Amino acid sequence: MRRMPVLSLALLVLLTACAKWGLIEPKPQVVENRLQVNPSIAFARIVFPAPRDRLQMWTVDGPNLNQMLVLPELGHRMALLAEPSGADRANPTYPLFRSTMAEPEIMELIADTLSIAFQKVPIATTNLQPTTFAGQPGFRFDFTFSSRQDLDYRGTFIGGVDNGTLAGVMLIATAIHHYDTLRPELERLASTARRIRSTS
Repeated sequence: MRRMPVLSLALLVLLTACAKWGLIEPKPQVVENRLQVNPSIAFARIVFPAPRDRLQMWTVDGPNLNQMLVLPELGHRMALLAEPSGADRANPTYPLFRSTMAEPEIMELIADTLSIAFQKVPIATTNLQPTTFAGQPGFRFDFTFSSRQDLDYRGTFIGGVDNGTLAGVMLIATAIHHYDTLRPELERLASTARRIRSTS
């Protein structure tokens, strides 16, 4: 069983019934010992059964309404979402990140991953621009899409590549109310992000 960012209602109910829920408190959080962020509000963290994705999913009102996705680190030839158990590794479901990718290519990789996860819906990307993330040059972009259940979503990714790995934060939320409500929190997470270097 795999996790997908936004799901049909029936499948979402099935997956969340199998998931574990945890509390993300409004204080500095270290994600997978690779990225520290400092939320100002509480989130529920949804932990789905293996295989594990590289993204941590946080939500305030439930994953069909809003998701704050934290990517602590994505290495060369890794996908944002985990392959299902027993999948053919020679033919991966999701596109693979390459450390040599330019920012427009990374934006396309993220959009393609979301499109596959959302049952092949078109993802429209806009506003690709430079920014600072975790004290290093980064980039950000916005995107929109409509789910198969006719819900309109807006999203923003903010992140960067450092030392050949990609890290970032991403908000996906319904276009009405939830995106605008949580956008300031996304900006806060991005502005407080700090990479944690391995000491090994």
